[in-house]
Amino acid sequence: MKPAVLVLLSITLLPAALAVDGVVLINQSTIMAAGGFPYKITQPGSYRLTGNLLADANKTAIEITSSNVSFDLNGFTIACNTVPVGLNPVSFFCVGNEPFGFSPPLRGLTVRNGSITVTSKGPALNLTLIFALSLIRDAGLFEGLQIQTDVDASYASTFYRIGPNSIIRSNIFTGASQIFTDCPSLVERNVNAGQAGRSQFSGCIFVNNIGLF
Repeated sequence: MKPAVLVLLSITLLPAALAVDGVVLINQSTIMAAGGFPYKITQPGSYRLTGNLLADANKTAIEITSSNVSFDLNGFTIACNTVPVGLNPVSFFCVGNEPFGFSPPLRGLTVRNGSITVTSKGPALNLTLIFALSLIRDAGLFEGLQIQTDVDASYASTFYRIGPNSIIRSNIFTGASQIFTDCPSLVERNVNAGQAGRSQFSGCIFVNNIGLF
């Protein structure tokens, strides 16, 4: 077989969700075709949204379980909706690995350039923790994000929780929630239009932020 034909066959056989530059492309259709939410990123590499995502009710949208992942929202929005039911404590996250550090250690994560929104309405019968972005592992870069939570006032909720040795830059946070940053980290040029910020431990550097961090 001639080399030119081999090249043509190789291009033809590329997965539909893989761009020519090796970036994995994600959208609502590819997620549903892969079995639905949550979409699990289990391998290192670059991932990019090509459309808005609307997760099923009470479902995480993107679950990241691998180190060395770069996730570009590409200007699109990831939206999650959860309604706590019953008396048991509820912990929910829209994008990340989980909110309390029980998953394997992750490093070298980048999430940038888009919006993450979480809506949660309903009876708060017990402690309820709602996380838009939760990645409590080392050495991450999180920039150019607009993160919003719209939750009942009685919920204990957070915009994000980010692990130590990270850079949190040029993000906008809105809604009635808290921000948790594990130190040491660099937090710069962010806007918090919500209620409160909270740094864990000491050693964070805060530069040119607006609002409480």
